[in-house]
Amino acid sequence: MSLSEKRLTVCVAILAAASAFFASCPSAYAQRIALETIPTSETEPEVTFLDKGDIAPFAGDLYPVGDSIRIALEVEGCAERARIDLDHAREIHQIEIARVQSLAEAAAVADRERVRLLSAEIDANRGWYRSPPFVAAVAVVSTVAVLYTAALLVQSTGEVWR
Repeated sequence: MSLSEKRLTVCVAILAAASAFFASCPSAYAQRIALETIPTSETEPEVTFLDKGDIAPFAGDLYPVGDSIRIALEVEGCAERARIDLDHAREIHQIEIARVQSLAEAAAVADRERVRLLSAEIDANRGWYRSPPFVAAVAVVSTVAVLYTAALLVQSTGEVWR
């Protein structure tokens, strides 16, 4: 899960928690009761839980107004922050894709050049005895020599048999 997805998930969770809390605030009754206040951390508000039908253990706000405002401001910026994170991640991936594509194109060009150089080297190193005119000449001379020798052999053996 990427950083922007994590932030978006946290923002949605905060928004859902804040909505659920604000929907239950008009009355002094809530779902669970815990007469002690639970401090969660310095950055998170203290929360008192009540059961449905129970009377509030004290007069006043069940949820501090300052903490409500802070959470609302955090939730308000979540969508924009997630969009910025998503755009940033998209740009980073586009840069990486462009880098990989340019490396692949450079490797393809280098491979084509290597093939061209090797083909030129093979053509340059072809021996004189492999050239087509030489092969044709050798084939003609060899054939004539074999036929001439065969003719001489037939003539010489023909005289002996007579």
